[in-house]
Amino acid sequence: MNTSKRANSCPTFPGKNTLSQQPFLSRLLALLMFFLASGGSIKCFGLTAGLFTALLLYLTVASALLLLFPFRYLTMTKIMLLFIVAIGFELTVFPYAG
Repeated sequence: MNTSKRANSCPTFPGKNTLSQQPFLSRLLALLMFFLASGGSIKCFGLTAGLFTALLLYLTVASALLLLFPFRYLTMTKIMLLFIVAIGFELTVFPYAG
């Protein structure tokens, strides 16, 4: 999320200009996604393991973004493709048994 007023960025998806002009809305959506993902993890794995799994996944995603984003390796298309492959892998290899 770019909260700097001086930094320029090229739009990568249609809503990016709207979200960059309204930082409150951007932060609200980020918090909503954070709590939905954490809640889903807690529901699947229980309280302690769910919190640990959510924290581990957030740290992994954050480190990958910090490593790859400055080199412009990640575009919106690549992120969506990676997301779809990860979901497909998770649903086929590790199906939820409960």
